[in-house]
Amino acid sequence: MTNRPDVLVVGAGPTGLTTALQAHDHGATVRVVERRPEAFRPSRAMIMHPRTLESLRPLGVTDRLLDRADRAPLAELHIGRRQVLAQLGEVGLHDTAFPHLTLLPQAYVEEVLADALAHRGVRIERGVEVVDASADDDAAHATLRSADRVEETACRFLAGCDGPASAVRTEAGIAWRGAGYTEEVVLADLELDGHLAPGVLHVGVGRAGLVFLFALGECATWRLLATRPAHDDGGAFGQPGAEVPVADVQDVLDATALDVTVGELRWSARVRLQHRLADTFRRGRLFLAGDAAHAHSPRRGAGHERRDPGRREPGVEAGLRRSERPVQRPAGLLRRGAPTGGAPGARPDSPGVLRRGVGEPAVGVPAGHAAAPGRSCPAGARAPTAADGPGGPAAVPGMGALPQQPAVGHRHPARRRATPG
Repeated sequence: MTNRPDVLVVGAGPTGLTTALQAHDHGATVRVVERRPEAFRPSRAMIMHPRTLESLRPLGVTDRLLDRADRAPLAELHIGRRQVLAQLGEVGLHDTAFPHLTLLPQAYVEEVLADALAHRGVRIERGVEVVDASADDDAAHATLRSADRVEETACRFLAGCDGPASAVRTEAGIAWRGAGYTEEVVLADLELDGHLAPGVLHVGVGRAGLVFLFALGECATWRLLATRPAHDDGGAFGQPGAEVPVADVQDVLDATALDVTVGELRWSARVRLQHRLADTFRRGRLFLAGDAAHAHSPRRGAGHERRDPGRREPGVEAGLRRSERPVQRPAGLLRRGAPTGGAPGARPDSPGVLRRGVGEPAVGVPAGHAAAPGRSCPAGARAPTAADGPGGPAAVPGMGALPQQPAVGHRHPARRRATPG
């Protein structure tokens, strides 16, 4: 453990682990703490997109991820009495080393990232939660509590990657604006009786939308993912809540063209969905990333995989991609030894300004519209593209107009956006 690290990362999900790896590889000393005593299982996310793999490639983890992944997934669409087989592997991209959708449970992603940190000499301190966080001109400060001790610590920067109920965001006094959706996600690992081709993603089209059956269950053969009207029981948003009764899971299946019955339900949970955005992603030496900064329906990530820096991304992938900027800014300051006072007014190139503009289109859906499977996004919810700049393609000083399809890794220029509140 580093007594006074350059970066203290709070949260050991995919975003926190990626943030820690990036900070370490930028030359920073890193400490990682995680409130949960064990890594969360089962997984909630199942798909990785090319852009996410591109962002992880410099960390040297993509080969291990792909070794455990399905890079050529097949999907069987069940539409009434018809079954249509679709190849999902090839997404028609020619400017990436990963021109395919990748099926990979989040648990495996976390294992690979945690192993990469361990090989760098950074261990995850589990069962340690932040109960206080603040910052001044000289350092960020945190009070950490575990089962047997309370510790006061300091660091140069603190990265809050601790999820939608972020303690770092709360302690920093950053507002968390938004509302809940009228839909919730149903997750289940189960055995099914019926005729389903093995090893294939099955998609059932029903009255309420789509039901996905992944052959990637961690507690059983199949993982079910579907949406239904939300049950407002006061449970925490974004976290697996109450178990779903077998009868309810069967109702979800019966509403589609999937001719199967639940043989055994090994695990289930309902997850309340929300769309919220932090007022800023940075307050002085305190930074937010991932679900601590923005939360939205995972279906918001189902846009086309374009070379669009403003493209919508699923929750986990958005966190992974957007963990870059909260690291790059402090890392640059660490290398230059520049002052980083705690003034709330962030510089124009800070994450509080630059990345929030990218997060807004993914989160800015009117309350009650989760764009759940089978439902279209409301009008005006499209993410901005390079062509949305004044007069067409956005202009960058010294570069001229951006192409309609920016190259891999190209960053969209920061633009001011008017947002409610």
